[in-house]
Amino acid sequence: MAAVAAMSLVETNSLCKSFGGLEAVREVDFSMEQGEIRAIIGPNGAGKTTFVSLLSGRIAPSSGKICFSGEDITGMPAWQRVRLGIAYTFQITSIYPSLTVYENVAIAAQMQVQMQIQAGHKHQSVKHTSELIDQITCTCLENVSLSRYASAPAGEMAYGHQRLLEIAMGWALNPSLLILDEPTQGLSDGEIDEFTSLVGQIRGQSTILIIEHNMPVVMSLADRITVMDQGAILAEGTPSQIHDNAAVQAAYLGG
Repeated sequence: MAAVAAMSLVETNSLCKSFGGLEAVREVDFSMEQGEIRAIIGPNGAGKTTFVSLLSGRIAPSSGKICFSGEDITGMPAWQRVRLGIAYTFQITSIYPSLTVYENVAIAAQMQVQMQIQAGHKHQSVKHTSELIDQITCTCLENVSLSRYASAPAGEMAYGHQRLLEIAMGWALNPSLLILDEPTQGLSDGEIDEFTSLVGQIRGQSTILIIEHNMPVVMSLADRITVMDQGAILAEGTPSQIHDNAAVQAAYLGG
């Protein structure tokens, strides 16, 4: 009996995005299986952030199609994609600086609990709902080693800690797809090690799509790598295949 093919969680067909005369994303056919960790790499200006912004609904495509869990989401706004299970952390931190670290994560945790209730789960009392939000929030803060900063204003933390907070906020949504845009940017070596360990914890709970320039991180975490150049996919494969690919060496890895 033939093996059943793994389900594609995300799929794009001939996806394009132009800004005036600039083709930022060109005819991209992309698929990603449920449960995998995929890295997208490429030189600056390759179209990486534009591409994941199209997936998350932050911007609309000029043409092409996007499917998530078999559903056409091409015209769906970002907030509806969040409800479907797509969470996107930004290349530049997107937190609520005047709120505490705890409150930032609690906002995302509250959204997750509300989505669970709306999805048909049993009605929960206000007390139980508050306890669940607190449990999710505290767990996510502990997982990113930020529990000790829970009562601190988020905007007063170091940049690296703000990046970890944003990851905690994404994780609190319990997404099917977690998109991380340059997650190690601004992190110290120790924080990068913590991040790598964190992704290992998330693996199995969420499918993870990472844009990353730190190649040791990419090579250690990714199941497969997609290389973009000038808005198009240059190559795809396992870390070892990408490392040995002559075209990728010439365009990005520097020989």
